[in-house]
Parts: sequence; structure tokens; C-alpha cells
Amino acid sequence: MLLITKNLSKQYIIEKSFFSNKKTVVMALENINFELKEGSILGVLGETGSGKTTLAKLITKLIEPTNGEVIFDISDVRRSVQMIFQNPFSSLNPRMTIKSILKEPFLIHHLANSRNLESKLKALLDKVNLNYECLERYPDEFSGGQRQRIAIARAISMEPKVLVCDEPTASLDLSVQAKILNLFLRLKEELGLSYIFISHNIEVISFIADEVLILYEGGQVERGLKDKIFKNPLHPYTRILLGSESYEFKKVQAEKDHKGCRFYCNCKLRTNICQQLAPQEIEIEKGHYVSCHNPK
Repeated sequence: MLLITKNLSKQYIIEKSFFSNKKTVVMALENINFELKEGSILGVLGETGSGKTTLAKLITKLIEPTNGEVIFDISDVRRSVQMIFQNPFSSLNPRMTIKSILKEPFLIHHLANSRNLESKLKALLDKVNLNYECLERYPDEFSGGQRQRIAIARAISMEPKVLVCDEPTASLDLSVQAKILNLFLRLKEELGLSYIFISHNIEVISFIADEVLILYEGGQVERGLKDKIFKNPLHPYTRILLGSESYEFKKVQAEKDHKGCRFYCNCKLRTNICQQLAPQEIEIEKGHYVSCHNPK
């Protein structure tokens, strides 16, 4: 395994305001457990506010967990685990040329010198299907898809083992999305990469992922092989998310306050135990896990 998360949790404390002395504790993620196999793509699926971006930041060490840990079977984690952000318009410094943006990682990590830098930059651009002439231009001279290719080039320049992709196609047109997804798959084969691929788009996850982790309100509700989850979703939330059942969610504070299942207030299958006790993750069949008292 390249990495394993064990009871990974993150809470934020919102400080008192001018009108109140009360501090609010927000649990962004709670007890997340999964494994990333070498050469695989783990798709993380959930609605806005489910904790997907917090998970990405914890794995890439942009923030530290409140509890739990991420265990890496990788040397030099800072270099070997790279993140690609959702918005290519804000992830590149508009005051730097593309050459300055791309050469920086090479020089900082001593992956190139003055003699071979140009050839490495050309090879890097070839990998993401960009012309060498773009090096002297600035990010605002490119389209969204081209900027995301530049961001991908910057990430793979450090020869990573894992790419954490946080909604990398969300801001792109559909035709451009397809090209970027195919680029990710090609680079996976060529460079031996593994991905944690975060999205709220079911079609994207269905296309690219090998395994899937479903998040709801900061907790994992189901995980396993993609085919098993998409063909036989076991958690009520997963079935609604995948469109197997239609339902209008009620966002109520009671879901976050009680000690039972976080989906209790929205679940048609709830029983008394669901309100009193948080479900433990169980393996229903090989490669298919669910956190539910009443899996269907």
C-alpha cells in the first residue's frame, strides 16, 4: 500500500464573534479509514461540504489532523505526493511565465541543472500535449484546459508517486473534461502514478476510478471496488447519490448533534439504534464495506 489512513479526523474551532463568547467546534472529517494501492485510482465522491477537500489537504500535509494519521509507504512525502487543485485560474501565479512556473520544482529539488533544464522542460510539455513555444507566455494567455495541463505538468515534474486531484475538471467544459481525464489515465500508465481523485460528479468517478469512497457530512458511509458500489449500493445515502432512489435532503442540525448515524434524519430505514449508536464499518462482501445498521 502506498498510503493508509487510520481514524483520520479534522475539526475546526470557530472563534467567538463580537456578539458572542461561544466557540463552535466543526467536525470536518471523522474517523476516515482507507488504503491506496500502488497503480490504482481511488475516487472520493460526495456532495459539497462532505469533507472531500479537507481530506485532500490532510493527505498532502497542507493541514494537520486533529486525530488519526496518514501512514505513507513513500520516501520524501513532500515531493512524492502532489496536489492538483480545482481551479487552474487561481493555482498558477499570473505574474510568472510558464517557464518560471515549471522550472522552479526542477531547481528546488535538484532534478535538473543548467545543461539539461531545457530538454527536461520540453519533455514535460510533451507529456501534457503543450507546445514548447508556450514557455515565454503567462497563464492568462491560455484557456482553462491548457492551464490545467500546465498545473499537471508542474505536479508531475517532481516525479511523484501519488497525485491528489481535487475536482480537477469541475471548472472545464465537457469536451475539455474528457481530454483531461484521458490525459490522467495516460500519465498513470506512462509514469506509474496512483491517484486520489475527488469529485462530486458521478460520471467522472465512474469513468476514472478503480475504487470508490463515499463521504457524507464528514464521515465515510461506503467504500470498495467501483463496480460493486455502482452495481449494488448498500447505504441509503449512496443509493440516493447514485440516483437509485429519489429523495429531497433535509439539512438539520440534529444530524450533527446526536451520537448515532449521521444520516439518521434523512434515512427512510432508520430504527431506534440508528439514533443511539453510530454504525461501525462492516465488510458485506470482499472489497465492499458499508457503515450502516440496516444495509440493503
